[in-house]
Amino acid sequence: MISYVHMKESSKTGLGATPESNAIARKIVDNIDAMVAYWDNDRVCRFANDAYRKWFGRSCDQVIGLTMQQLLAPVFEKNLPYIHRAYAGTTLNESGT
Repeated sequence: MISYVHMKESSKTGLGATPESNAIARKIVDNIDAMVAYWDNDRVCRFANDAYRKWFGRSCDQVIGLTMQQLLAPVFEKNLPYIHRAYAGTTLNESGT
């Protein structure tokens, strides 16, 4: 399943608020089968879990810092309507609903 979700930045409390909790969150997210990535407001990848990186056949260093357009080049335009909707706050699954 492919989901697009855009989250507004929130206060630094809870999981991910400290280096220790950030490491715990990374271990959890890296050990799930779902592809998880965080893209900032400029559509630059700031986080990608193992499943996400493996799908694209890239290392962490090869994904972090790329724009969506760079990573999704052949399918970027096709996915742009879903990306716009996600950035507008709509949660979508692979069917675009």
